[in-house]
Amino acid sequence: MISNDSITAIKKAKSLNKQIVLGTGRAVAELREYEEELDDIRYGILESGALIYDFKQKKVLNHKTLPSESVNKIKELVACSDIMVIAMINGQIYLQQSHFDYIYKYKMEDYKALYDRSAILVDDITSLLEKEKDNFEKNKFISP
Repeated sequence: MISNDSITAIKKAKSLNKQIVLGTGRAVAELREYEEELDDIRYGILESGALIYDFKQKKVLNHKTLPSESVNKIKELVACSDIMVIAMINGQIYLQQSHFDYIYKYKMEDYKALYDRSAILVDDITSLLEKEKDNFEKNKFISP
Protein backbone atom coordinates (compact mmCIF):
# COMPACT_ATOMS: atom_id res chain seq x y z
CA MET A 1 0.00 0.00 0.00
CA ILE A 2 1.01 3.59 -0.51
CA SER A 3 0.20 5.68 2.54
CA ASN A 4 -1.91 8.82 2.31
CA ASP A 5 1.01 10.77 3.79
CA SER A 6 3.21 9.62 0.90
CA ILE A 7 0.55 10.56 -1.69
CA THR A 8 0.18 13.99 -0.08
CA ALA A 9 3.95 14.53 -0.07
CA ILE A 10 4.20 13.48 -3.74
CA LYS A 11 1.42 15.87 -4.74
CA LYS A 12 3.01 18.71 -2.76
CA ALA A 13 6.40 18.13 -4.37
CA LYS A 14 4.76 18.01 -7.80
CA SER A 15 2.95 21.32 -7.10
CA LEU A 16 6.39 22.83 -6.35
CA ASN A 17 7.64 21.59 -9.75
CA LYS A 18 9.88 18.97 -8.17
CA GLN A 19 10.80 15.82 -10.06
CA ILE A 20 9.81 12.77 -8.05
CA VAL A 21 11.51 9.43 -8.65
CA LEU A 22 10.22 6.25 -7.05
CA GLY A 23 12.85 3.94 -5.61
CA THR A 24 11.79 0.40 -4.66
CA GLY A 25 12.82 -3.22 -4.77
CA ARG A 26 9.58 -4.08 -6.55
CA ALA A 27 9.19 -4.91 -10.23
CA VAL A 28 7.01 -2.97 -12.66
CA ALA A 29 4.44 -5.78 -12.62
CA GLU A 30 3.96 -5.30 -8.87
CA LEU A 31 3.23 -1.58 -9.31
CA ARG A 32 0.60 -1.71 -12.06
CA GLU A 33 -2.27 -1.64 -9.59
CA TYR A 34 -0.92 1.66 -8.22
CA GLU A 35 -0.87 3.55 -11.53
CA GLU A 36 -3.44 6.07 -10.34
CA GLU A 37 -1.60 6.82 -7.09
CA LEU A 38 1.71 7.08 -8.94
CA ASP A 39 0.34 9.31 -11.70
CA ASP A 40 2.57 12.23 -10.61
CA ILE A 41 5.74 10.13 -10.83
CA ARG A 42 7.49 9.86 -14.17
CA TYR A 43 10.48 7.65 -13.38
CA GLY A 44 11.20 4.68 -11.17
CA ILE A 45 14.40 3.07 -9.98
CA LEU A 46 13.03 -0.42 -9.49
CA GLU A 47 14.17 -3.92 -8.57
CA SER A 48 16.67 -2.53 -6.05
CA GLY A 49 18.34 -0.40 -8.72
CA ALA A 50 18.49 -2.98 -11.51
CA LEU A 51 15.81 -1.33 -13.68
CA ILE A 52 15.09 2.28 -14.66
CA TYR A 53 11.52 2.73 -15.85
CA ASP A 54 9.49 5.51 -17.45
CA PHE A 55 5.94 5.26 -16.09
CA LYS A 56 4.52 7.73 -18.63
CA GLN A 57 5.91 5.97 -21.71
CA LYS A 58 5.57 2.55 -20.04
CA LYS A 59 9.02 1.44 -21.07
CA VAL A 60 12.31 0.26 -19.64
CA LEU A 61 14.95 2.96 -20.05
CA ASN A 62 17.87 0.95 -18.75
CA HIS A 63 18.54 -2.25 -16.86
CA LYS A 64 21.42 -4.24 -15.49
CA THR A 65 21.33 -7.99 -15.73
CA LEU A 66 23.01 -10.69 -13.72
CA PRO A 67 26.02 -12.35 -15.32
CA SER A 68 25.03 -15.64 -16.94
CA GLU A 69 27.56 -17.41 -14.68
CA SER A 70 25.43 -16.34 -11.71
CA VAL A 71 22.36 -17.83 -13.32
CA ASN A 72 24.20 -21.14 -13.73
CA LYS A 73 25.02 -21.10 -10.01
CA ILE A 74 21.37 -20.36 -9.21
CA LYS A 75 20.31 -23.36 -11.29
CA GLU A 76 22.75 -25.57 -9.38
CA LEU A 77 21.44 -24.27 -6.07
CA VAL A 78 17.82 -24.87 -7.06
CA ALA A 79 18.64 -28.40 -8.22
CA CYS A 80 19.96 -29.44 -4.80
CA SER A 81 17.86 -27.31 -2.44
CA ASP A 82 14.24 -26.56 -1.71
CA ILE A 83 14.28 -22.91 -2.70
CA MET A 84 11.56 -20.73 -4.18
CA VAL A 85 13.02 -18.44 -6.83
CA ILE A 86 11.29 -15.19 -7.71
CA ALA A 87 12.84 -14.02 -10.97
CA MET A 88 12.53 -10.61 -12.64
CA ILE A 89 12.99 -9.95 -16.35
CA ASN A 90 12.13 -6.56 -17.92
CA GLY A 91 10.03 -5.65 -14.92
CA GLN A 92 8.00 -8.87 -14.96
CA ILE A 93 7.97 -11.40 -12.11
CA TYR A 94 8.24 -15.14 -12.78
CA LEU A 95 7.51 -17.81 -10.24
CA GLN A 96 7.34 -21.59 -10.48
CA GLN A 97 3.73 -22.83 -10.28
CA SER A 98 4.50 -25.52 -7.68
CA HIS A 99 6.19 -22.96 -5.43
CA PHE A 100 3.20 -20.65 -5.74
CA ASP A 101 0.82 -23.52 -4.95
CA TYR A 102 2.69 -24.18 -1.70
CA ILE A 103 3.66 -20.59 -0.93
CA TYR A 104 2.76 -21.11 2.74
CA LYS A 105 5.66 -23.59 2.98
CA TYR A 106 8.04 -20.70 2.25
CA LYS A 107 6.24 -18.42 4.74
CA MET A 108 5.24 -16.07 1.92
CA GLU A 109 1.45 -16.25 2.34
CA ASP A 110 1.28 -12.46 2.70
CA TYR A 111 2.47 -12.17 -0.92
CA LYS A 112 0.14 -14.74 -2.46
CA ALA A 113 -2.47 -12.21 -3.64
CA LEU A 114 0.22 -9.90 -5.02
CA TYR A 115 1.90 -12.70 -6.96
CA ASP A 116 -1.48 -13.95 -8.12
CA ARG A 117 -2.09 -10.52 -9.69
CA SER A 118 1.40 -9.79 -10.97
CA ALA A 119 3.50 -12.91 -11.56
CA ILE A 120 3.72 -15.17 -14.56
CA LEU A 121 3.70 -18.74 -13.30
CA VAL A 122 5.95 -21.22 -15.10
CA ASP A 123 6.12 -25.00 -14.90
CA ASP A 124 9.87 -25.11 -14.29
CA ILE A 125 11.87 -22.11 -13.09
CA THR A 126 15.18 -23.77 -14.06
CA SER A 127 14.05 -23.99 -17.70
CA LEU A 128 13.26 -20.29 -17.58
CA LEU A 129 16.66 -19.61 -15.99
CA GLU A 130 18.35 -21.45 -18.86
CA LYS A 131 16.26 -19.86 -21.61
CA GLU A 132 16.63 -16.31 -20.25
CA LYS A 133 20.05 -16.56 -18.58
CA ASP A 134 21.27 -13.27 -20.08
CA ASN A 135 18.14 -11.29 -19.17
CA PHE A 136 17.62 -11.51 -15.39
CA GLU A 137 17.74 -8.23 -13.51
CA LYS A 138 16.98 -9.63 -10.08
CA ASN A 139 16.27 -12.90 -8.35
CA LYS A 140 14.98 -13.47 -4.85
CA PHE A 141 15.47 -16.77 -3.04
CA ILE A 142 13.16 -18.00 -0.31
CA SER A 143 13.83 -21.17 1.65
CA PRO A 144 11.29 -22.92 3.89
